[in-house]
Amino acid sequence: MLKHVIGIIILTLVVLAMGGIGLYLAGSPMENRSVRYDEIRIRDLGTIKNAVDSYYQDNYQLPSNVGVLLGNRAKTQMPYLKKQPQDPRTKSNYDYRSLGLTQYELCATFDTSSENIAQRKTGLVEDISSYSSIYGTDNSHPKGRFCFKHVISPY
Repeated sequence: MLKHVIGIIILTLVVLAMGGIGLYLAGSPMENRSVRYDEIRIRDLGTIKNAVDSYYQDNYQLPSNVGVLLGNRAKTQMPYLKKQPQDPRTKSNYDYRSLGLTQYELCATFDTSSENIAQRKTGLVEDISSYSSIYGTDNSHPKGRFCFKHVISPY
């Protein structure tokens, strides 16, 4: 009987230890939610960037604000943006600012740094500059408010 009790205790300790290790490696639900929100922010900023670039191709100027991108294109009668992307946590609009004739910036407040996102996905600590999206643009960012500067490429 004592052997069974000792076996159950050992098995319980092993299961608890494995659960703790799994939670450490996978991260808490709050950490994972923050990473997911930051991934959504990066995607939304990419959507706005594409809309701004398309607007510039059509009008040879940057839009005065993101709301202009909700209007229809002259050729296709389709909007540049179907709706204005908003921060997934705060539900506020992202910041857009024109910096000149062909330069602008898009800003968001991030819950984690891109280095933490890369580490969470791969388990490796990577240089912050190596984090990039599938399109090859550098989306590395620190935790907190950060602005990406963009320049319209000449066509």
